[in-house]
Amino acid sequence: MVPAGSRRGVSRQSSRALLTVLADVVRGKSHGDVSGELAAFAKRVEERNPGLDDPGLSLGAIPLQISLTARVRPALVILFFAVGLLLVTACANVANLLLARTTGRNKEIAVRLALGAGRARLLTLFLTESVFMSLLGGTLGLLLADAGLGFIRTLKSETLPRFAEIHLDWRVFAFASAISVLSGLFFGLAPALTGSKLDLNAPLKEGHAEGGGTSRRISSNMLTVLQFGLATMLLAGAGLLGSSLLRVLRVNPGFNPERLLTLQVFLSPVKYPEGDSKSGTTLHEMLEGIRTLPGVRSAGVVNCLPITGGVNTDFVIEGRPAPRLGDEPGADIRVTDYKYFSTMGIPLLTGRIFTEHDDGAAARVVVINETMARTFWQNQNPLGERITMKDWGPPLTAQIIGVVGDVKSNGLDEPVGPMIYWSYYQFGTVFNRIVVRAEDDPLRLVSAVKSRIWSVDKDQPVSQIETMDEILSQSLARRRLYLMLLGVFAGVALLLAATGIYGVVSYSVTRRTREMGIRVALGAERLDVLGLILLQAAKLALTGEFLGILVALAVTRLMSGMLFGVSAADPLTFAGAVLLLTAVAFAACYIPARRAMRVDPMVALRYE
Repeated sequence: MVPAGSRRGVSRQSSRALLTVLADVVRGKSHGDVSGELAAFAKRVEERNPGLDDPGLSLGAIPLQISLTARVRPALVILFFAVGLLLVTACANVANLLLARTTGRNKEIAVRLALGAGRARLLTLFLTESVFMSLLGGTLGLLLADAGLGFIRTLKSETLPRFAEIHLDWRVFAFASAISVLSGLFFGLAPALTGSKLDLNAPLKEGHAEGGGTSRRISSNMLTVLQFGLATMLLAGAGLLGSSLLRVLRVNPGFNPERLLTLQVFLSPVKYPEGDSKSGTTLHEMLEGIRTLPGVRSAGVVNCLPITGGVNTDFVIEGRPAPRLGDEPGADIRVTDYKYFSTMGIPLLTGRIFTEHDDGAAARVVVINETMARTFWQNQNPLGERITMKDWGPPLTAQIIGVVGDVKSNGLDEPVGPMIYWSYYQFGTVFNRIVVRAEDDPLRLVSAVKSRIWSVDKDQPVSQIETMDEILSQSLARRRLYLMLLGVFAGVALLLAATGIYGVVSYSVTRRTREMGIRVALGAERLDVLGLILLQAAKLALTGEFLGILVALAVTRLMSGMLFGVSAADPLTFAGAVLLLTAVAFAACYIPARRAMRVDPMVALRYE
C-alpha cells in the first residue's frame, strides 16, 4: 500500500513500499550463509541511514519452496498418510481374496506337487500372479488419477500453491509402478506361503469339499480386522474435516455478503502521482457515478477486502507508557470511504463513522473494531482517545471517533484481531477495491459499473471482478478439497471393508454348511443361525473399530491445524464412524446370513 494525495487524496508521504525480492542463490551457498549475509547487509544499511522510520531493520532468507508450501505442507503430509492407509486397506482386501482363491486351488496345488513341482516354483507362481494383479490395479489407478485430476482442476483451488501445475509425469508413473510391485510381493507373500506349504495328501483324500485350515481362517480374520481398523481411521479423519467445514460455514463474517459485487481499480502512480489530490477526486467521481446506476443500492471503496488478508501497523496509545521497541501492539489497516460500512452491512456499535467532511483538511480520525476496543480499553469508552502510528511514514496521530463490529479479515476460520479504519480522503491508496451492493444479481451490473468508471477515466484498468460470495467460497476451497479427497479415501476404504467382511462371512457360511444343517435339524431357530453369523461379523468389525479408534486418537492430533471448532478427539465423530462401519458390516453380511438361514438340513448333512 502506497500513500498518495491530499484532501480527497492523501495527506502524507510514505518511506515504505511492500516488496518481495526473489534471488538466485550462488551454487554452493547454504540457506544459513545467505541469511548471515543479509543480516550483515541490513546492519550496514541501518548504520548508513540513521533516520529510518523503524529502527531495527532485519532481513532474512526463506527458500521459495518453503515460502510457497509452508501453510499446506502439514495437510499434504496428512493426505499422503491417508493414501498410504487406503493402499494398505486395498492390499489387505486383495490378500484376503488371494487366500480364499488359494484354498479353492488346493487340489490343483496338490496335483502340481505330486507331479514334481517344487515349492519354490509354486511360490514364484503365486507371487507372479499377485504382482501381475497389482500392476493391473496400478494401471487402472493411474487412469482414474488422470481423470480425477481433470475433475479436481475444475474446483479452481487457487489457494493451493502451484495447483495448476499438478500433472502426471514419469516420476508419478515410476512411483506407482514401484508401489504396485512392492505391494504385490508383500501382500501376496502370505497366500503364496500358505499355498506352497500345502499338505500333499489332504486335498487328494477329501471329497468335493475344499479344506479350510485354522491358519487360513486366522489370517483372513486378521486381514478383515485390519481393514476395519484402517477404515475407522479414515472415516474419523473425514468426519473431523466435515464437522470443521460445517462449523466454518456457520461463522458470521461480520458483514452481509449477499448481492455484493467487487472489482479492483488500481490508480496508476504515474497518472495519479503521490500527493496529488486528483486521485481522490477521480475515485470520488467514479463512486458517485456508480451509486446513480439503476439496481445499485450503495457503493464504497476499501484497500483490502474482508477475508483476503491485508496490511498491518504498529501503534501506541497516547497517555500510556510507551512500549519497548519491538513490543508495540499491532492492528490491521483498512482504508475506506464513508459509504463502505453501510454498503458492507458492518454495524456501528458506538460513536460515528466517517463522513465526506473527514478529508485531508480536517482533523485526522479513525474508526476501530470491537476487538480492538475490548482488548485495549476493556470496559472503558475508547471514543476521543488518540493513537499514533509510524509504520507507513512519519508518525501519524488520529482520534478514535467510532467502534464498529468485528469483520473476518484473514479467513472465516481465522481469529479476528484489532483493526483500524482510515478515511480514504485522509489516507489514500492506489490499491482500491470498489464494492457495490446490488438490488438483484450483482453480475448484471458489471458492464454498467465499468462504463461509469471509464466515463471518468477511459484508460482506467478494471480487474478482479467477482462477487463477495465467490470470494467466500474461494476462501474455503482448500478445506473443500481436503474434505473431498479424504472423504473419497474413506468411502473406498468403507467399500473395501464391506467386501472384505462379506468374503470372510460368506466363506465361513460355506465351510460351516453342515454345522448349520445339524443345528437346524436339532431344533435351532432360523434367527439363531442369523445371530450366529452376525455375531461373527460383529466380533471382527468391532475389534477392528476398537483398534482403529486407539490409533486414530493419536494420529488425528496431527490434524489439529486442519480443524476448526472441533476437537481432534471429538467423541461424536468417532461414534458416528463406528456406527456407520458397524451398519455397513451387518448389511454386507446379510446375504450370506440369509443363505445360512435357508439351509436345508438334509442337503447340508449330505454336503460332506
